[in-house]
Amino acid sequence: VVLRDLYEILDPIGIKPFLMSGTLLGFARNKEFMAHDKDIDVGIFASADKFLLSETLFKSGKFVFNFKDLVRDPLYTMAVTHIEKGICIDLFFYHDQGDSYMTAIDYDWNFISPYAYSKFDIVKADFGGIDVYIPDNYERCLEENFGPGWKIPDKHYLSHLEAPARLEKGGEVYALI
Repeated sequence: VVLRDLYEILDPIGIKPFLMSGTLLGFARNKEFMAHDKDIDVGIFASADKFLLSETLFKSGKFVFNFKDLVRDPLYTMAVTHIEKGICIDLFFYHDQGDSYMTAIDYDWNFISPYAYSKFDIVKADFGGIDVYIPDNYERCLEENFGPGWKIPDKHYLSHLEAPARLEKGGEVYALI
């Protein structure tokens, strides 16, 4: 319901969210959400109008979010919550950097953890009966996010720290994440 609502709301305005991170991992492994996943991860190309996106989500009456996120420049992440189900969708904005896309995790304590992914296009796919978009090279995206062993579950893997796509590794701040 949550993912379907997101697509039905954004499709008419031409914004095409694509599965990423743990949600893409669930798609690749078994075409469904991972049992332990607590949220939904989708990407949005940063060229999308963030104000049109937020206005459309707000007017739908189905999602809530913190309007303060919109003042971030550049905007990398925005959490939206489905009102009826109480499920959070993390929207990651992917910025074109020429030969890669950059996104980041914006922590509330004014710290950004940047990630760079190889360029990709998006294609339609079926995810549990829902038409979604995924990167056309989704296996490469998963390897850049979860390492070469992404096909095998590893309960000790910490993607926020170990992701090959993570640009900054080590140091004092790294220890805080």
